[in-house]
Amino acid sequence: MKPRLSLSWKIALLAVINAMVVTAVPLVFAGLLFRVPPENFLVAPAVNRILNAAGQLGLDLAETPTNGRKDLLERFSKETGVDFLMVDSQGRNLVNPQLDLRPEVLREVTHPRPPGRGGPPRGFGGGGPRPPGPEGGPGGRGSGRPSLMFRAQIENPSEYWVGVRLPVVRSTDNPPMPNAFLLLRSDSFIGNGFFFDPKPWIALTLAVITVSMIVWLPLIRRLTHAISEMTRATGEIAEGQFDTRLAFKRTDEVGLLAASINSMSTQLAGFVKGQKRFLADIAHELCAPVARMQVALGILEQRAEEKSREYVADVKDEAQHMSQLINELMSFSKAGMQAGETEIVKVDVAETIRRVLEREGTSDTTIENSIPSGVFVSASPEPLFRAISNLVRNAIRYAGHAGPISISARNEGHDTIITVADSGAGLPEDELEQVFAPFYRLEQSRGRDKGGTGLGLAIVKSCVEACKGTVRAHNRQPSGLAVEIRLRTSRTD
Repeated sequence: MKPRLSLSWKIALLAVINAMVVTAVPLVFAGLLFRVPPENFLVAPAVNRILNAAGQLGLDLAETPTNGRKDLLERFSKETGVDFLMVDSQGRNLVNPQLDLRPEVLREVTHPRPPGRGGPPRGFGGGGPRPPGPEGGPGGRGSGRPSLMFRAQIENPSEYWVGVRLPVVRSTDNPPMPNAFLLLRSDSFIGNGFFFDPKPWIALTLAVITVSMIVWLPLIRRLTHAISEMTRATGEIAEGQFDTRLAFKRTDEVGLLAASINSMSTQLAGFVKGQKRFLADIAHELCAPVARMQVALGILEQRAEEKSREYVADVKDEAQHMSQLINELMSFSKAGMQAGETEIVKVDVAETIRRVLEREGTSDTTIENSIPSGVFVSASPEPLFRAISNLVRNAIRYAGHAGPISISARNEGHDTIITVADSGAGLPEDELEQVFAPFYRLEQSRGRDKGGTGLGLAIVKSCVEACKGTVRAHNRQPSGLAVEIRLRTSRTD
């Protein structure tokens, strides 16, 4: 099951949030320590640009004749994308008398806040820093510096305004301009850099994220890779591949968890192998007594009276059933114990199926073999032969009367899937996984004549796993059961 949000994204998101918090804490600390509003850090670059532009424009206005100041402001407006206006303390436009100010802006100009009383200029963003403007001595080009008076946002239509008090600039050719104010107007808050310039903050954010990724990404990749490997390993262990091992050279908690998984796999392998060895030993010890019982029952059947032979035949059938169970127990235990010892080679599937049909085929059952020559898989020959033989035998036993049995193979990626399918009644959906468990039989089929020993498909699973493959069953439509063996394809070249 795939997680809705991967651990990599969660850690990356946590790293970004951590970087943002680490960046914000110094700003808040500086604001509290120096009594600077936090928003000043955001608008400081824009305020500096406004004051620098106002200082330069003030110098140019001092050198420009009165009739040329309108062209100068228009040139500045065209270069910057912001409308420049110059007014006096009464709000009268000194350059373009036909242009009237908005009432909200006129109120800001005619009723300015006294410096030093009431904090920073009104409007969005606070006061911001006030760098020194051009200065000069008597008879020089100018004295004083521009100062920010207000910033305001006006609705309907939306406009952004900034008012700057120009210094008294003296020139030998033009009269001074006392009580002159420079107004900047724009329809955009971020489009020109005079109100808010997002570029430095975007660059800072990208730099913080990049540094965070450089610091965090190796940890994230190592951690998620380790978790993925442990997920894969535990899945293989759950499927019975107890030789799975994790090769992590780590000394942290992840390394300890990997070592615990390796230890668990080793112990499970020991338990399962011990259990199968116990079954094999028990089956082997029972072989001789059961064989002697069968011989004795054969002699007794010949010497028994006519009325007693029916009872002897029943006991003989039970002994035969016990002998069959012991043989299948030995086959199951042998397949399980030799799973890690089998040699994987290139096996011709068509030749294996031919041998199976020679052994298991019957005259009253139709078996359709559609596997062409030239299909090769990586497997162990004898376990694969035993697995397919059991599947064909089961299909004949339980569904041979319902229609033909088909054997086919197909390629899927790097794997080859061998399918044995019948046309019988199939299995309940909740039984499809459990039928491969040892001694598992359907409740309605526990009779000796139909239910078997419950080891046939368990032997199939053990043999297929010995070939490093997997096996699964599914119902066919409209009826029937199909069992698929998935093995690694062996290339002919």
